[in-house]
Amino acid sequence: MRKLRTRISVLILLVLCLSGCSLMKSLESGLPLWYFGSRNTKTQVFFVGEGTASTQRQAELIAFTDLTDKLSSYLGTPTSRSVYRELSTDGTIAAYGLAVSERFVRTGEDGNVMVLIRVVADRSILDSFRSPEAVELGTRLDRIEALILKGDEEIKQGHDITGLRYYLQSMVLSGKTDTRNLRKEYSFDTILDEVLYVLGTIEMTVQDPHPEIPSCTVSVRRRGSFISSPVAECPVFTSFEAVDGRYETYNDSYVFSTDSKGLFHFTAVNPNILASGTVTFMLGLSDEISEVAEVSESAARKLREAMLDTSFNFAYQKKHSMGVIAVTALEYSSSGQYISDGTSTDYIAGLFEKDGAQAISSPAEYDLQDLFLVDSAASRFPDAGVLFLSRSGIIETVVSDTGVTAVSMEGSVTLYNLRDSSIVYSSGIVYATGFGNSFEEAFENGRNTISDIFYSLVKAVYV
Repeated sequence: MRKLRTRISVLILLVLCLSGCSLMKSLESGLPLWYFGSRNTKTQVFFVGEGTASTQRQAELIAFTDLTDKLSSYLGTPTSRSVYRELSTDGTIAAYGLAVSERFVRTGEDGNVMVLIRVVADRSILDSFRSPEAVELGTRLDRIEALILKGDEEIKQGHDITGLRYYLQSMVLSGKTDTRNLRKEYSFDTILDEVLYVLGTIEMTVQDPHPEIPSCTVSVRRRGSFISSPVAECPVFTSFEAVDGRYETYNDSYVFSTDSKGLFHFTAVNPNILASGTVTFMLGLSDEISEVAEVSESAARKLREAMLDTSFNFAYQKKHSMGVIAVTALEYSSSGQYISDGTSTDYIAGLFEKDGAQAISSPAEYDLQDLFLVDSAASRFPDAGVLFLSRSGIIETVVSDTGVTAVSMEGSVTLYNLRDSSIVYSSGIVYATGFGNSFEEAFENGRNTISDIFYSLVKAVYV
């Protein structure tokens, strides 16, 4: 007997799932199915009036008032008292081809009576009375419903965030629209509750973390009663701190999207990401929630809080896996003469050390070919894994009428593996210009600028 009951319960559950939300809501609330599922057709228009009072007649009159209000909204013009009297006494409005089709009465535990009245009208007759403004309003209501239905379809296909975007768009539109004739299940508050519910079922987790790079795989799934399911095509807003060419910290961000398995691989797209910090992952709905805030700040606040509950921070500490880096920066004057003061070598080594890497200055006393410099660094610094080798020179010096000097430079940088002398990275030709009140100042700014560029290029691969 217990097995039979279990089978019956499962079958009932399946029937309910297959029958749709309207039937579920009807069974849960005890209200009639037509209260949730009265959708207009090409030939008919439905309205449902609600009323609650201490007596049934009072509740009926309130329900008829609700009906005429909705009818006025649909037509775009106020209905007359005679229309109300005809509907409340005869149950019809002959001029509109309208008549009562269903009634529902329920007495609550507190003694109050609830009355629901559904009427149906001939669309071709009723629409002939509509104002242009009402027609436009009807179009907006149809748009709200269409957005919600599109959201439903996306969520059924596992595209939860895409579905929520449609829901949020519908909320914004409904918040700016007279929605008295919109089905209650499509109202602003109802959809808000649905969005919050869906957000509450979504969780993001990290798989295969590599905080020393940093990189990880992010999984976005929807928790279910028994199993979880992947959230596909889910935009995830990713933010972190980076440092610019002036070594000032700024916030950078990118948007990733999950695949059909609800996964995406994160790696630091910006090579100037801080050596240590956190990467924040958050569902990509900020723009839509900002639009909701224009309608209701309290609703937007609830949505932001729900978004924060699904977000998480991934802590990382970059590790330079190539080991100690030797730095050699060669510079040349405008005439091609080698400058052997080692200033840029120390400057670039300092940039690596500031970013947490172990660097060794290896200034070249003489202008030698790359392979000689690589062999020299490998023998002098056995603990070093790579050699940063740059060459740059002055290509032009210009003094303006105002006395400002500009020094233009060009050069390139190569990263060598000291174990086998192979090239790890090689840049193309890089250009930079320094300005100053004298040649010395302009040259100093120019060599620092091109060194910063070299460093940023190599930093992207030196991990």
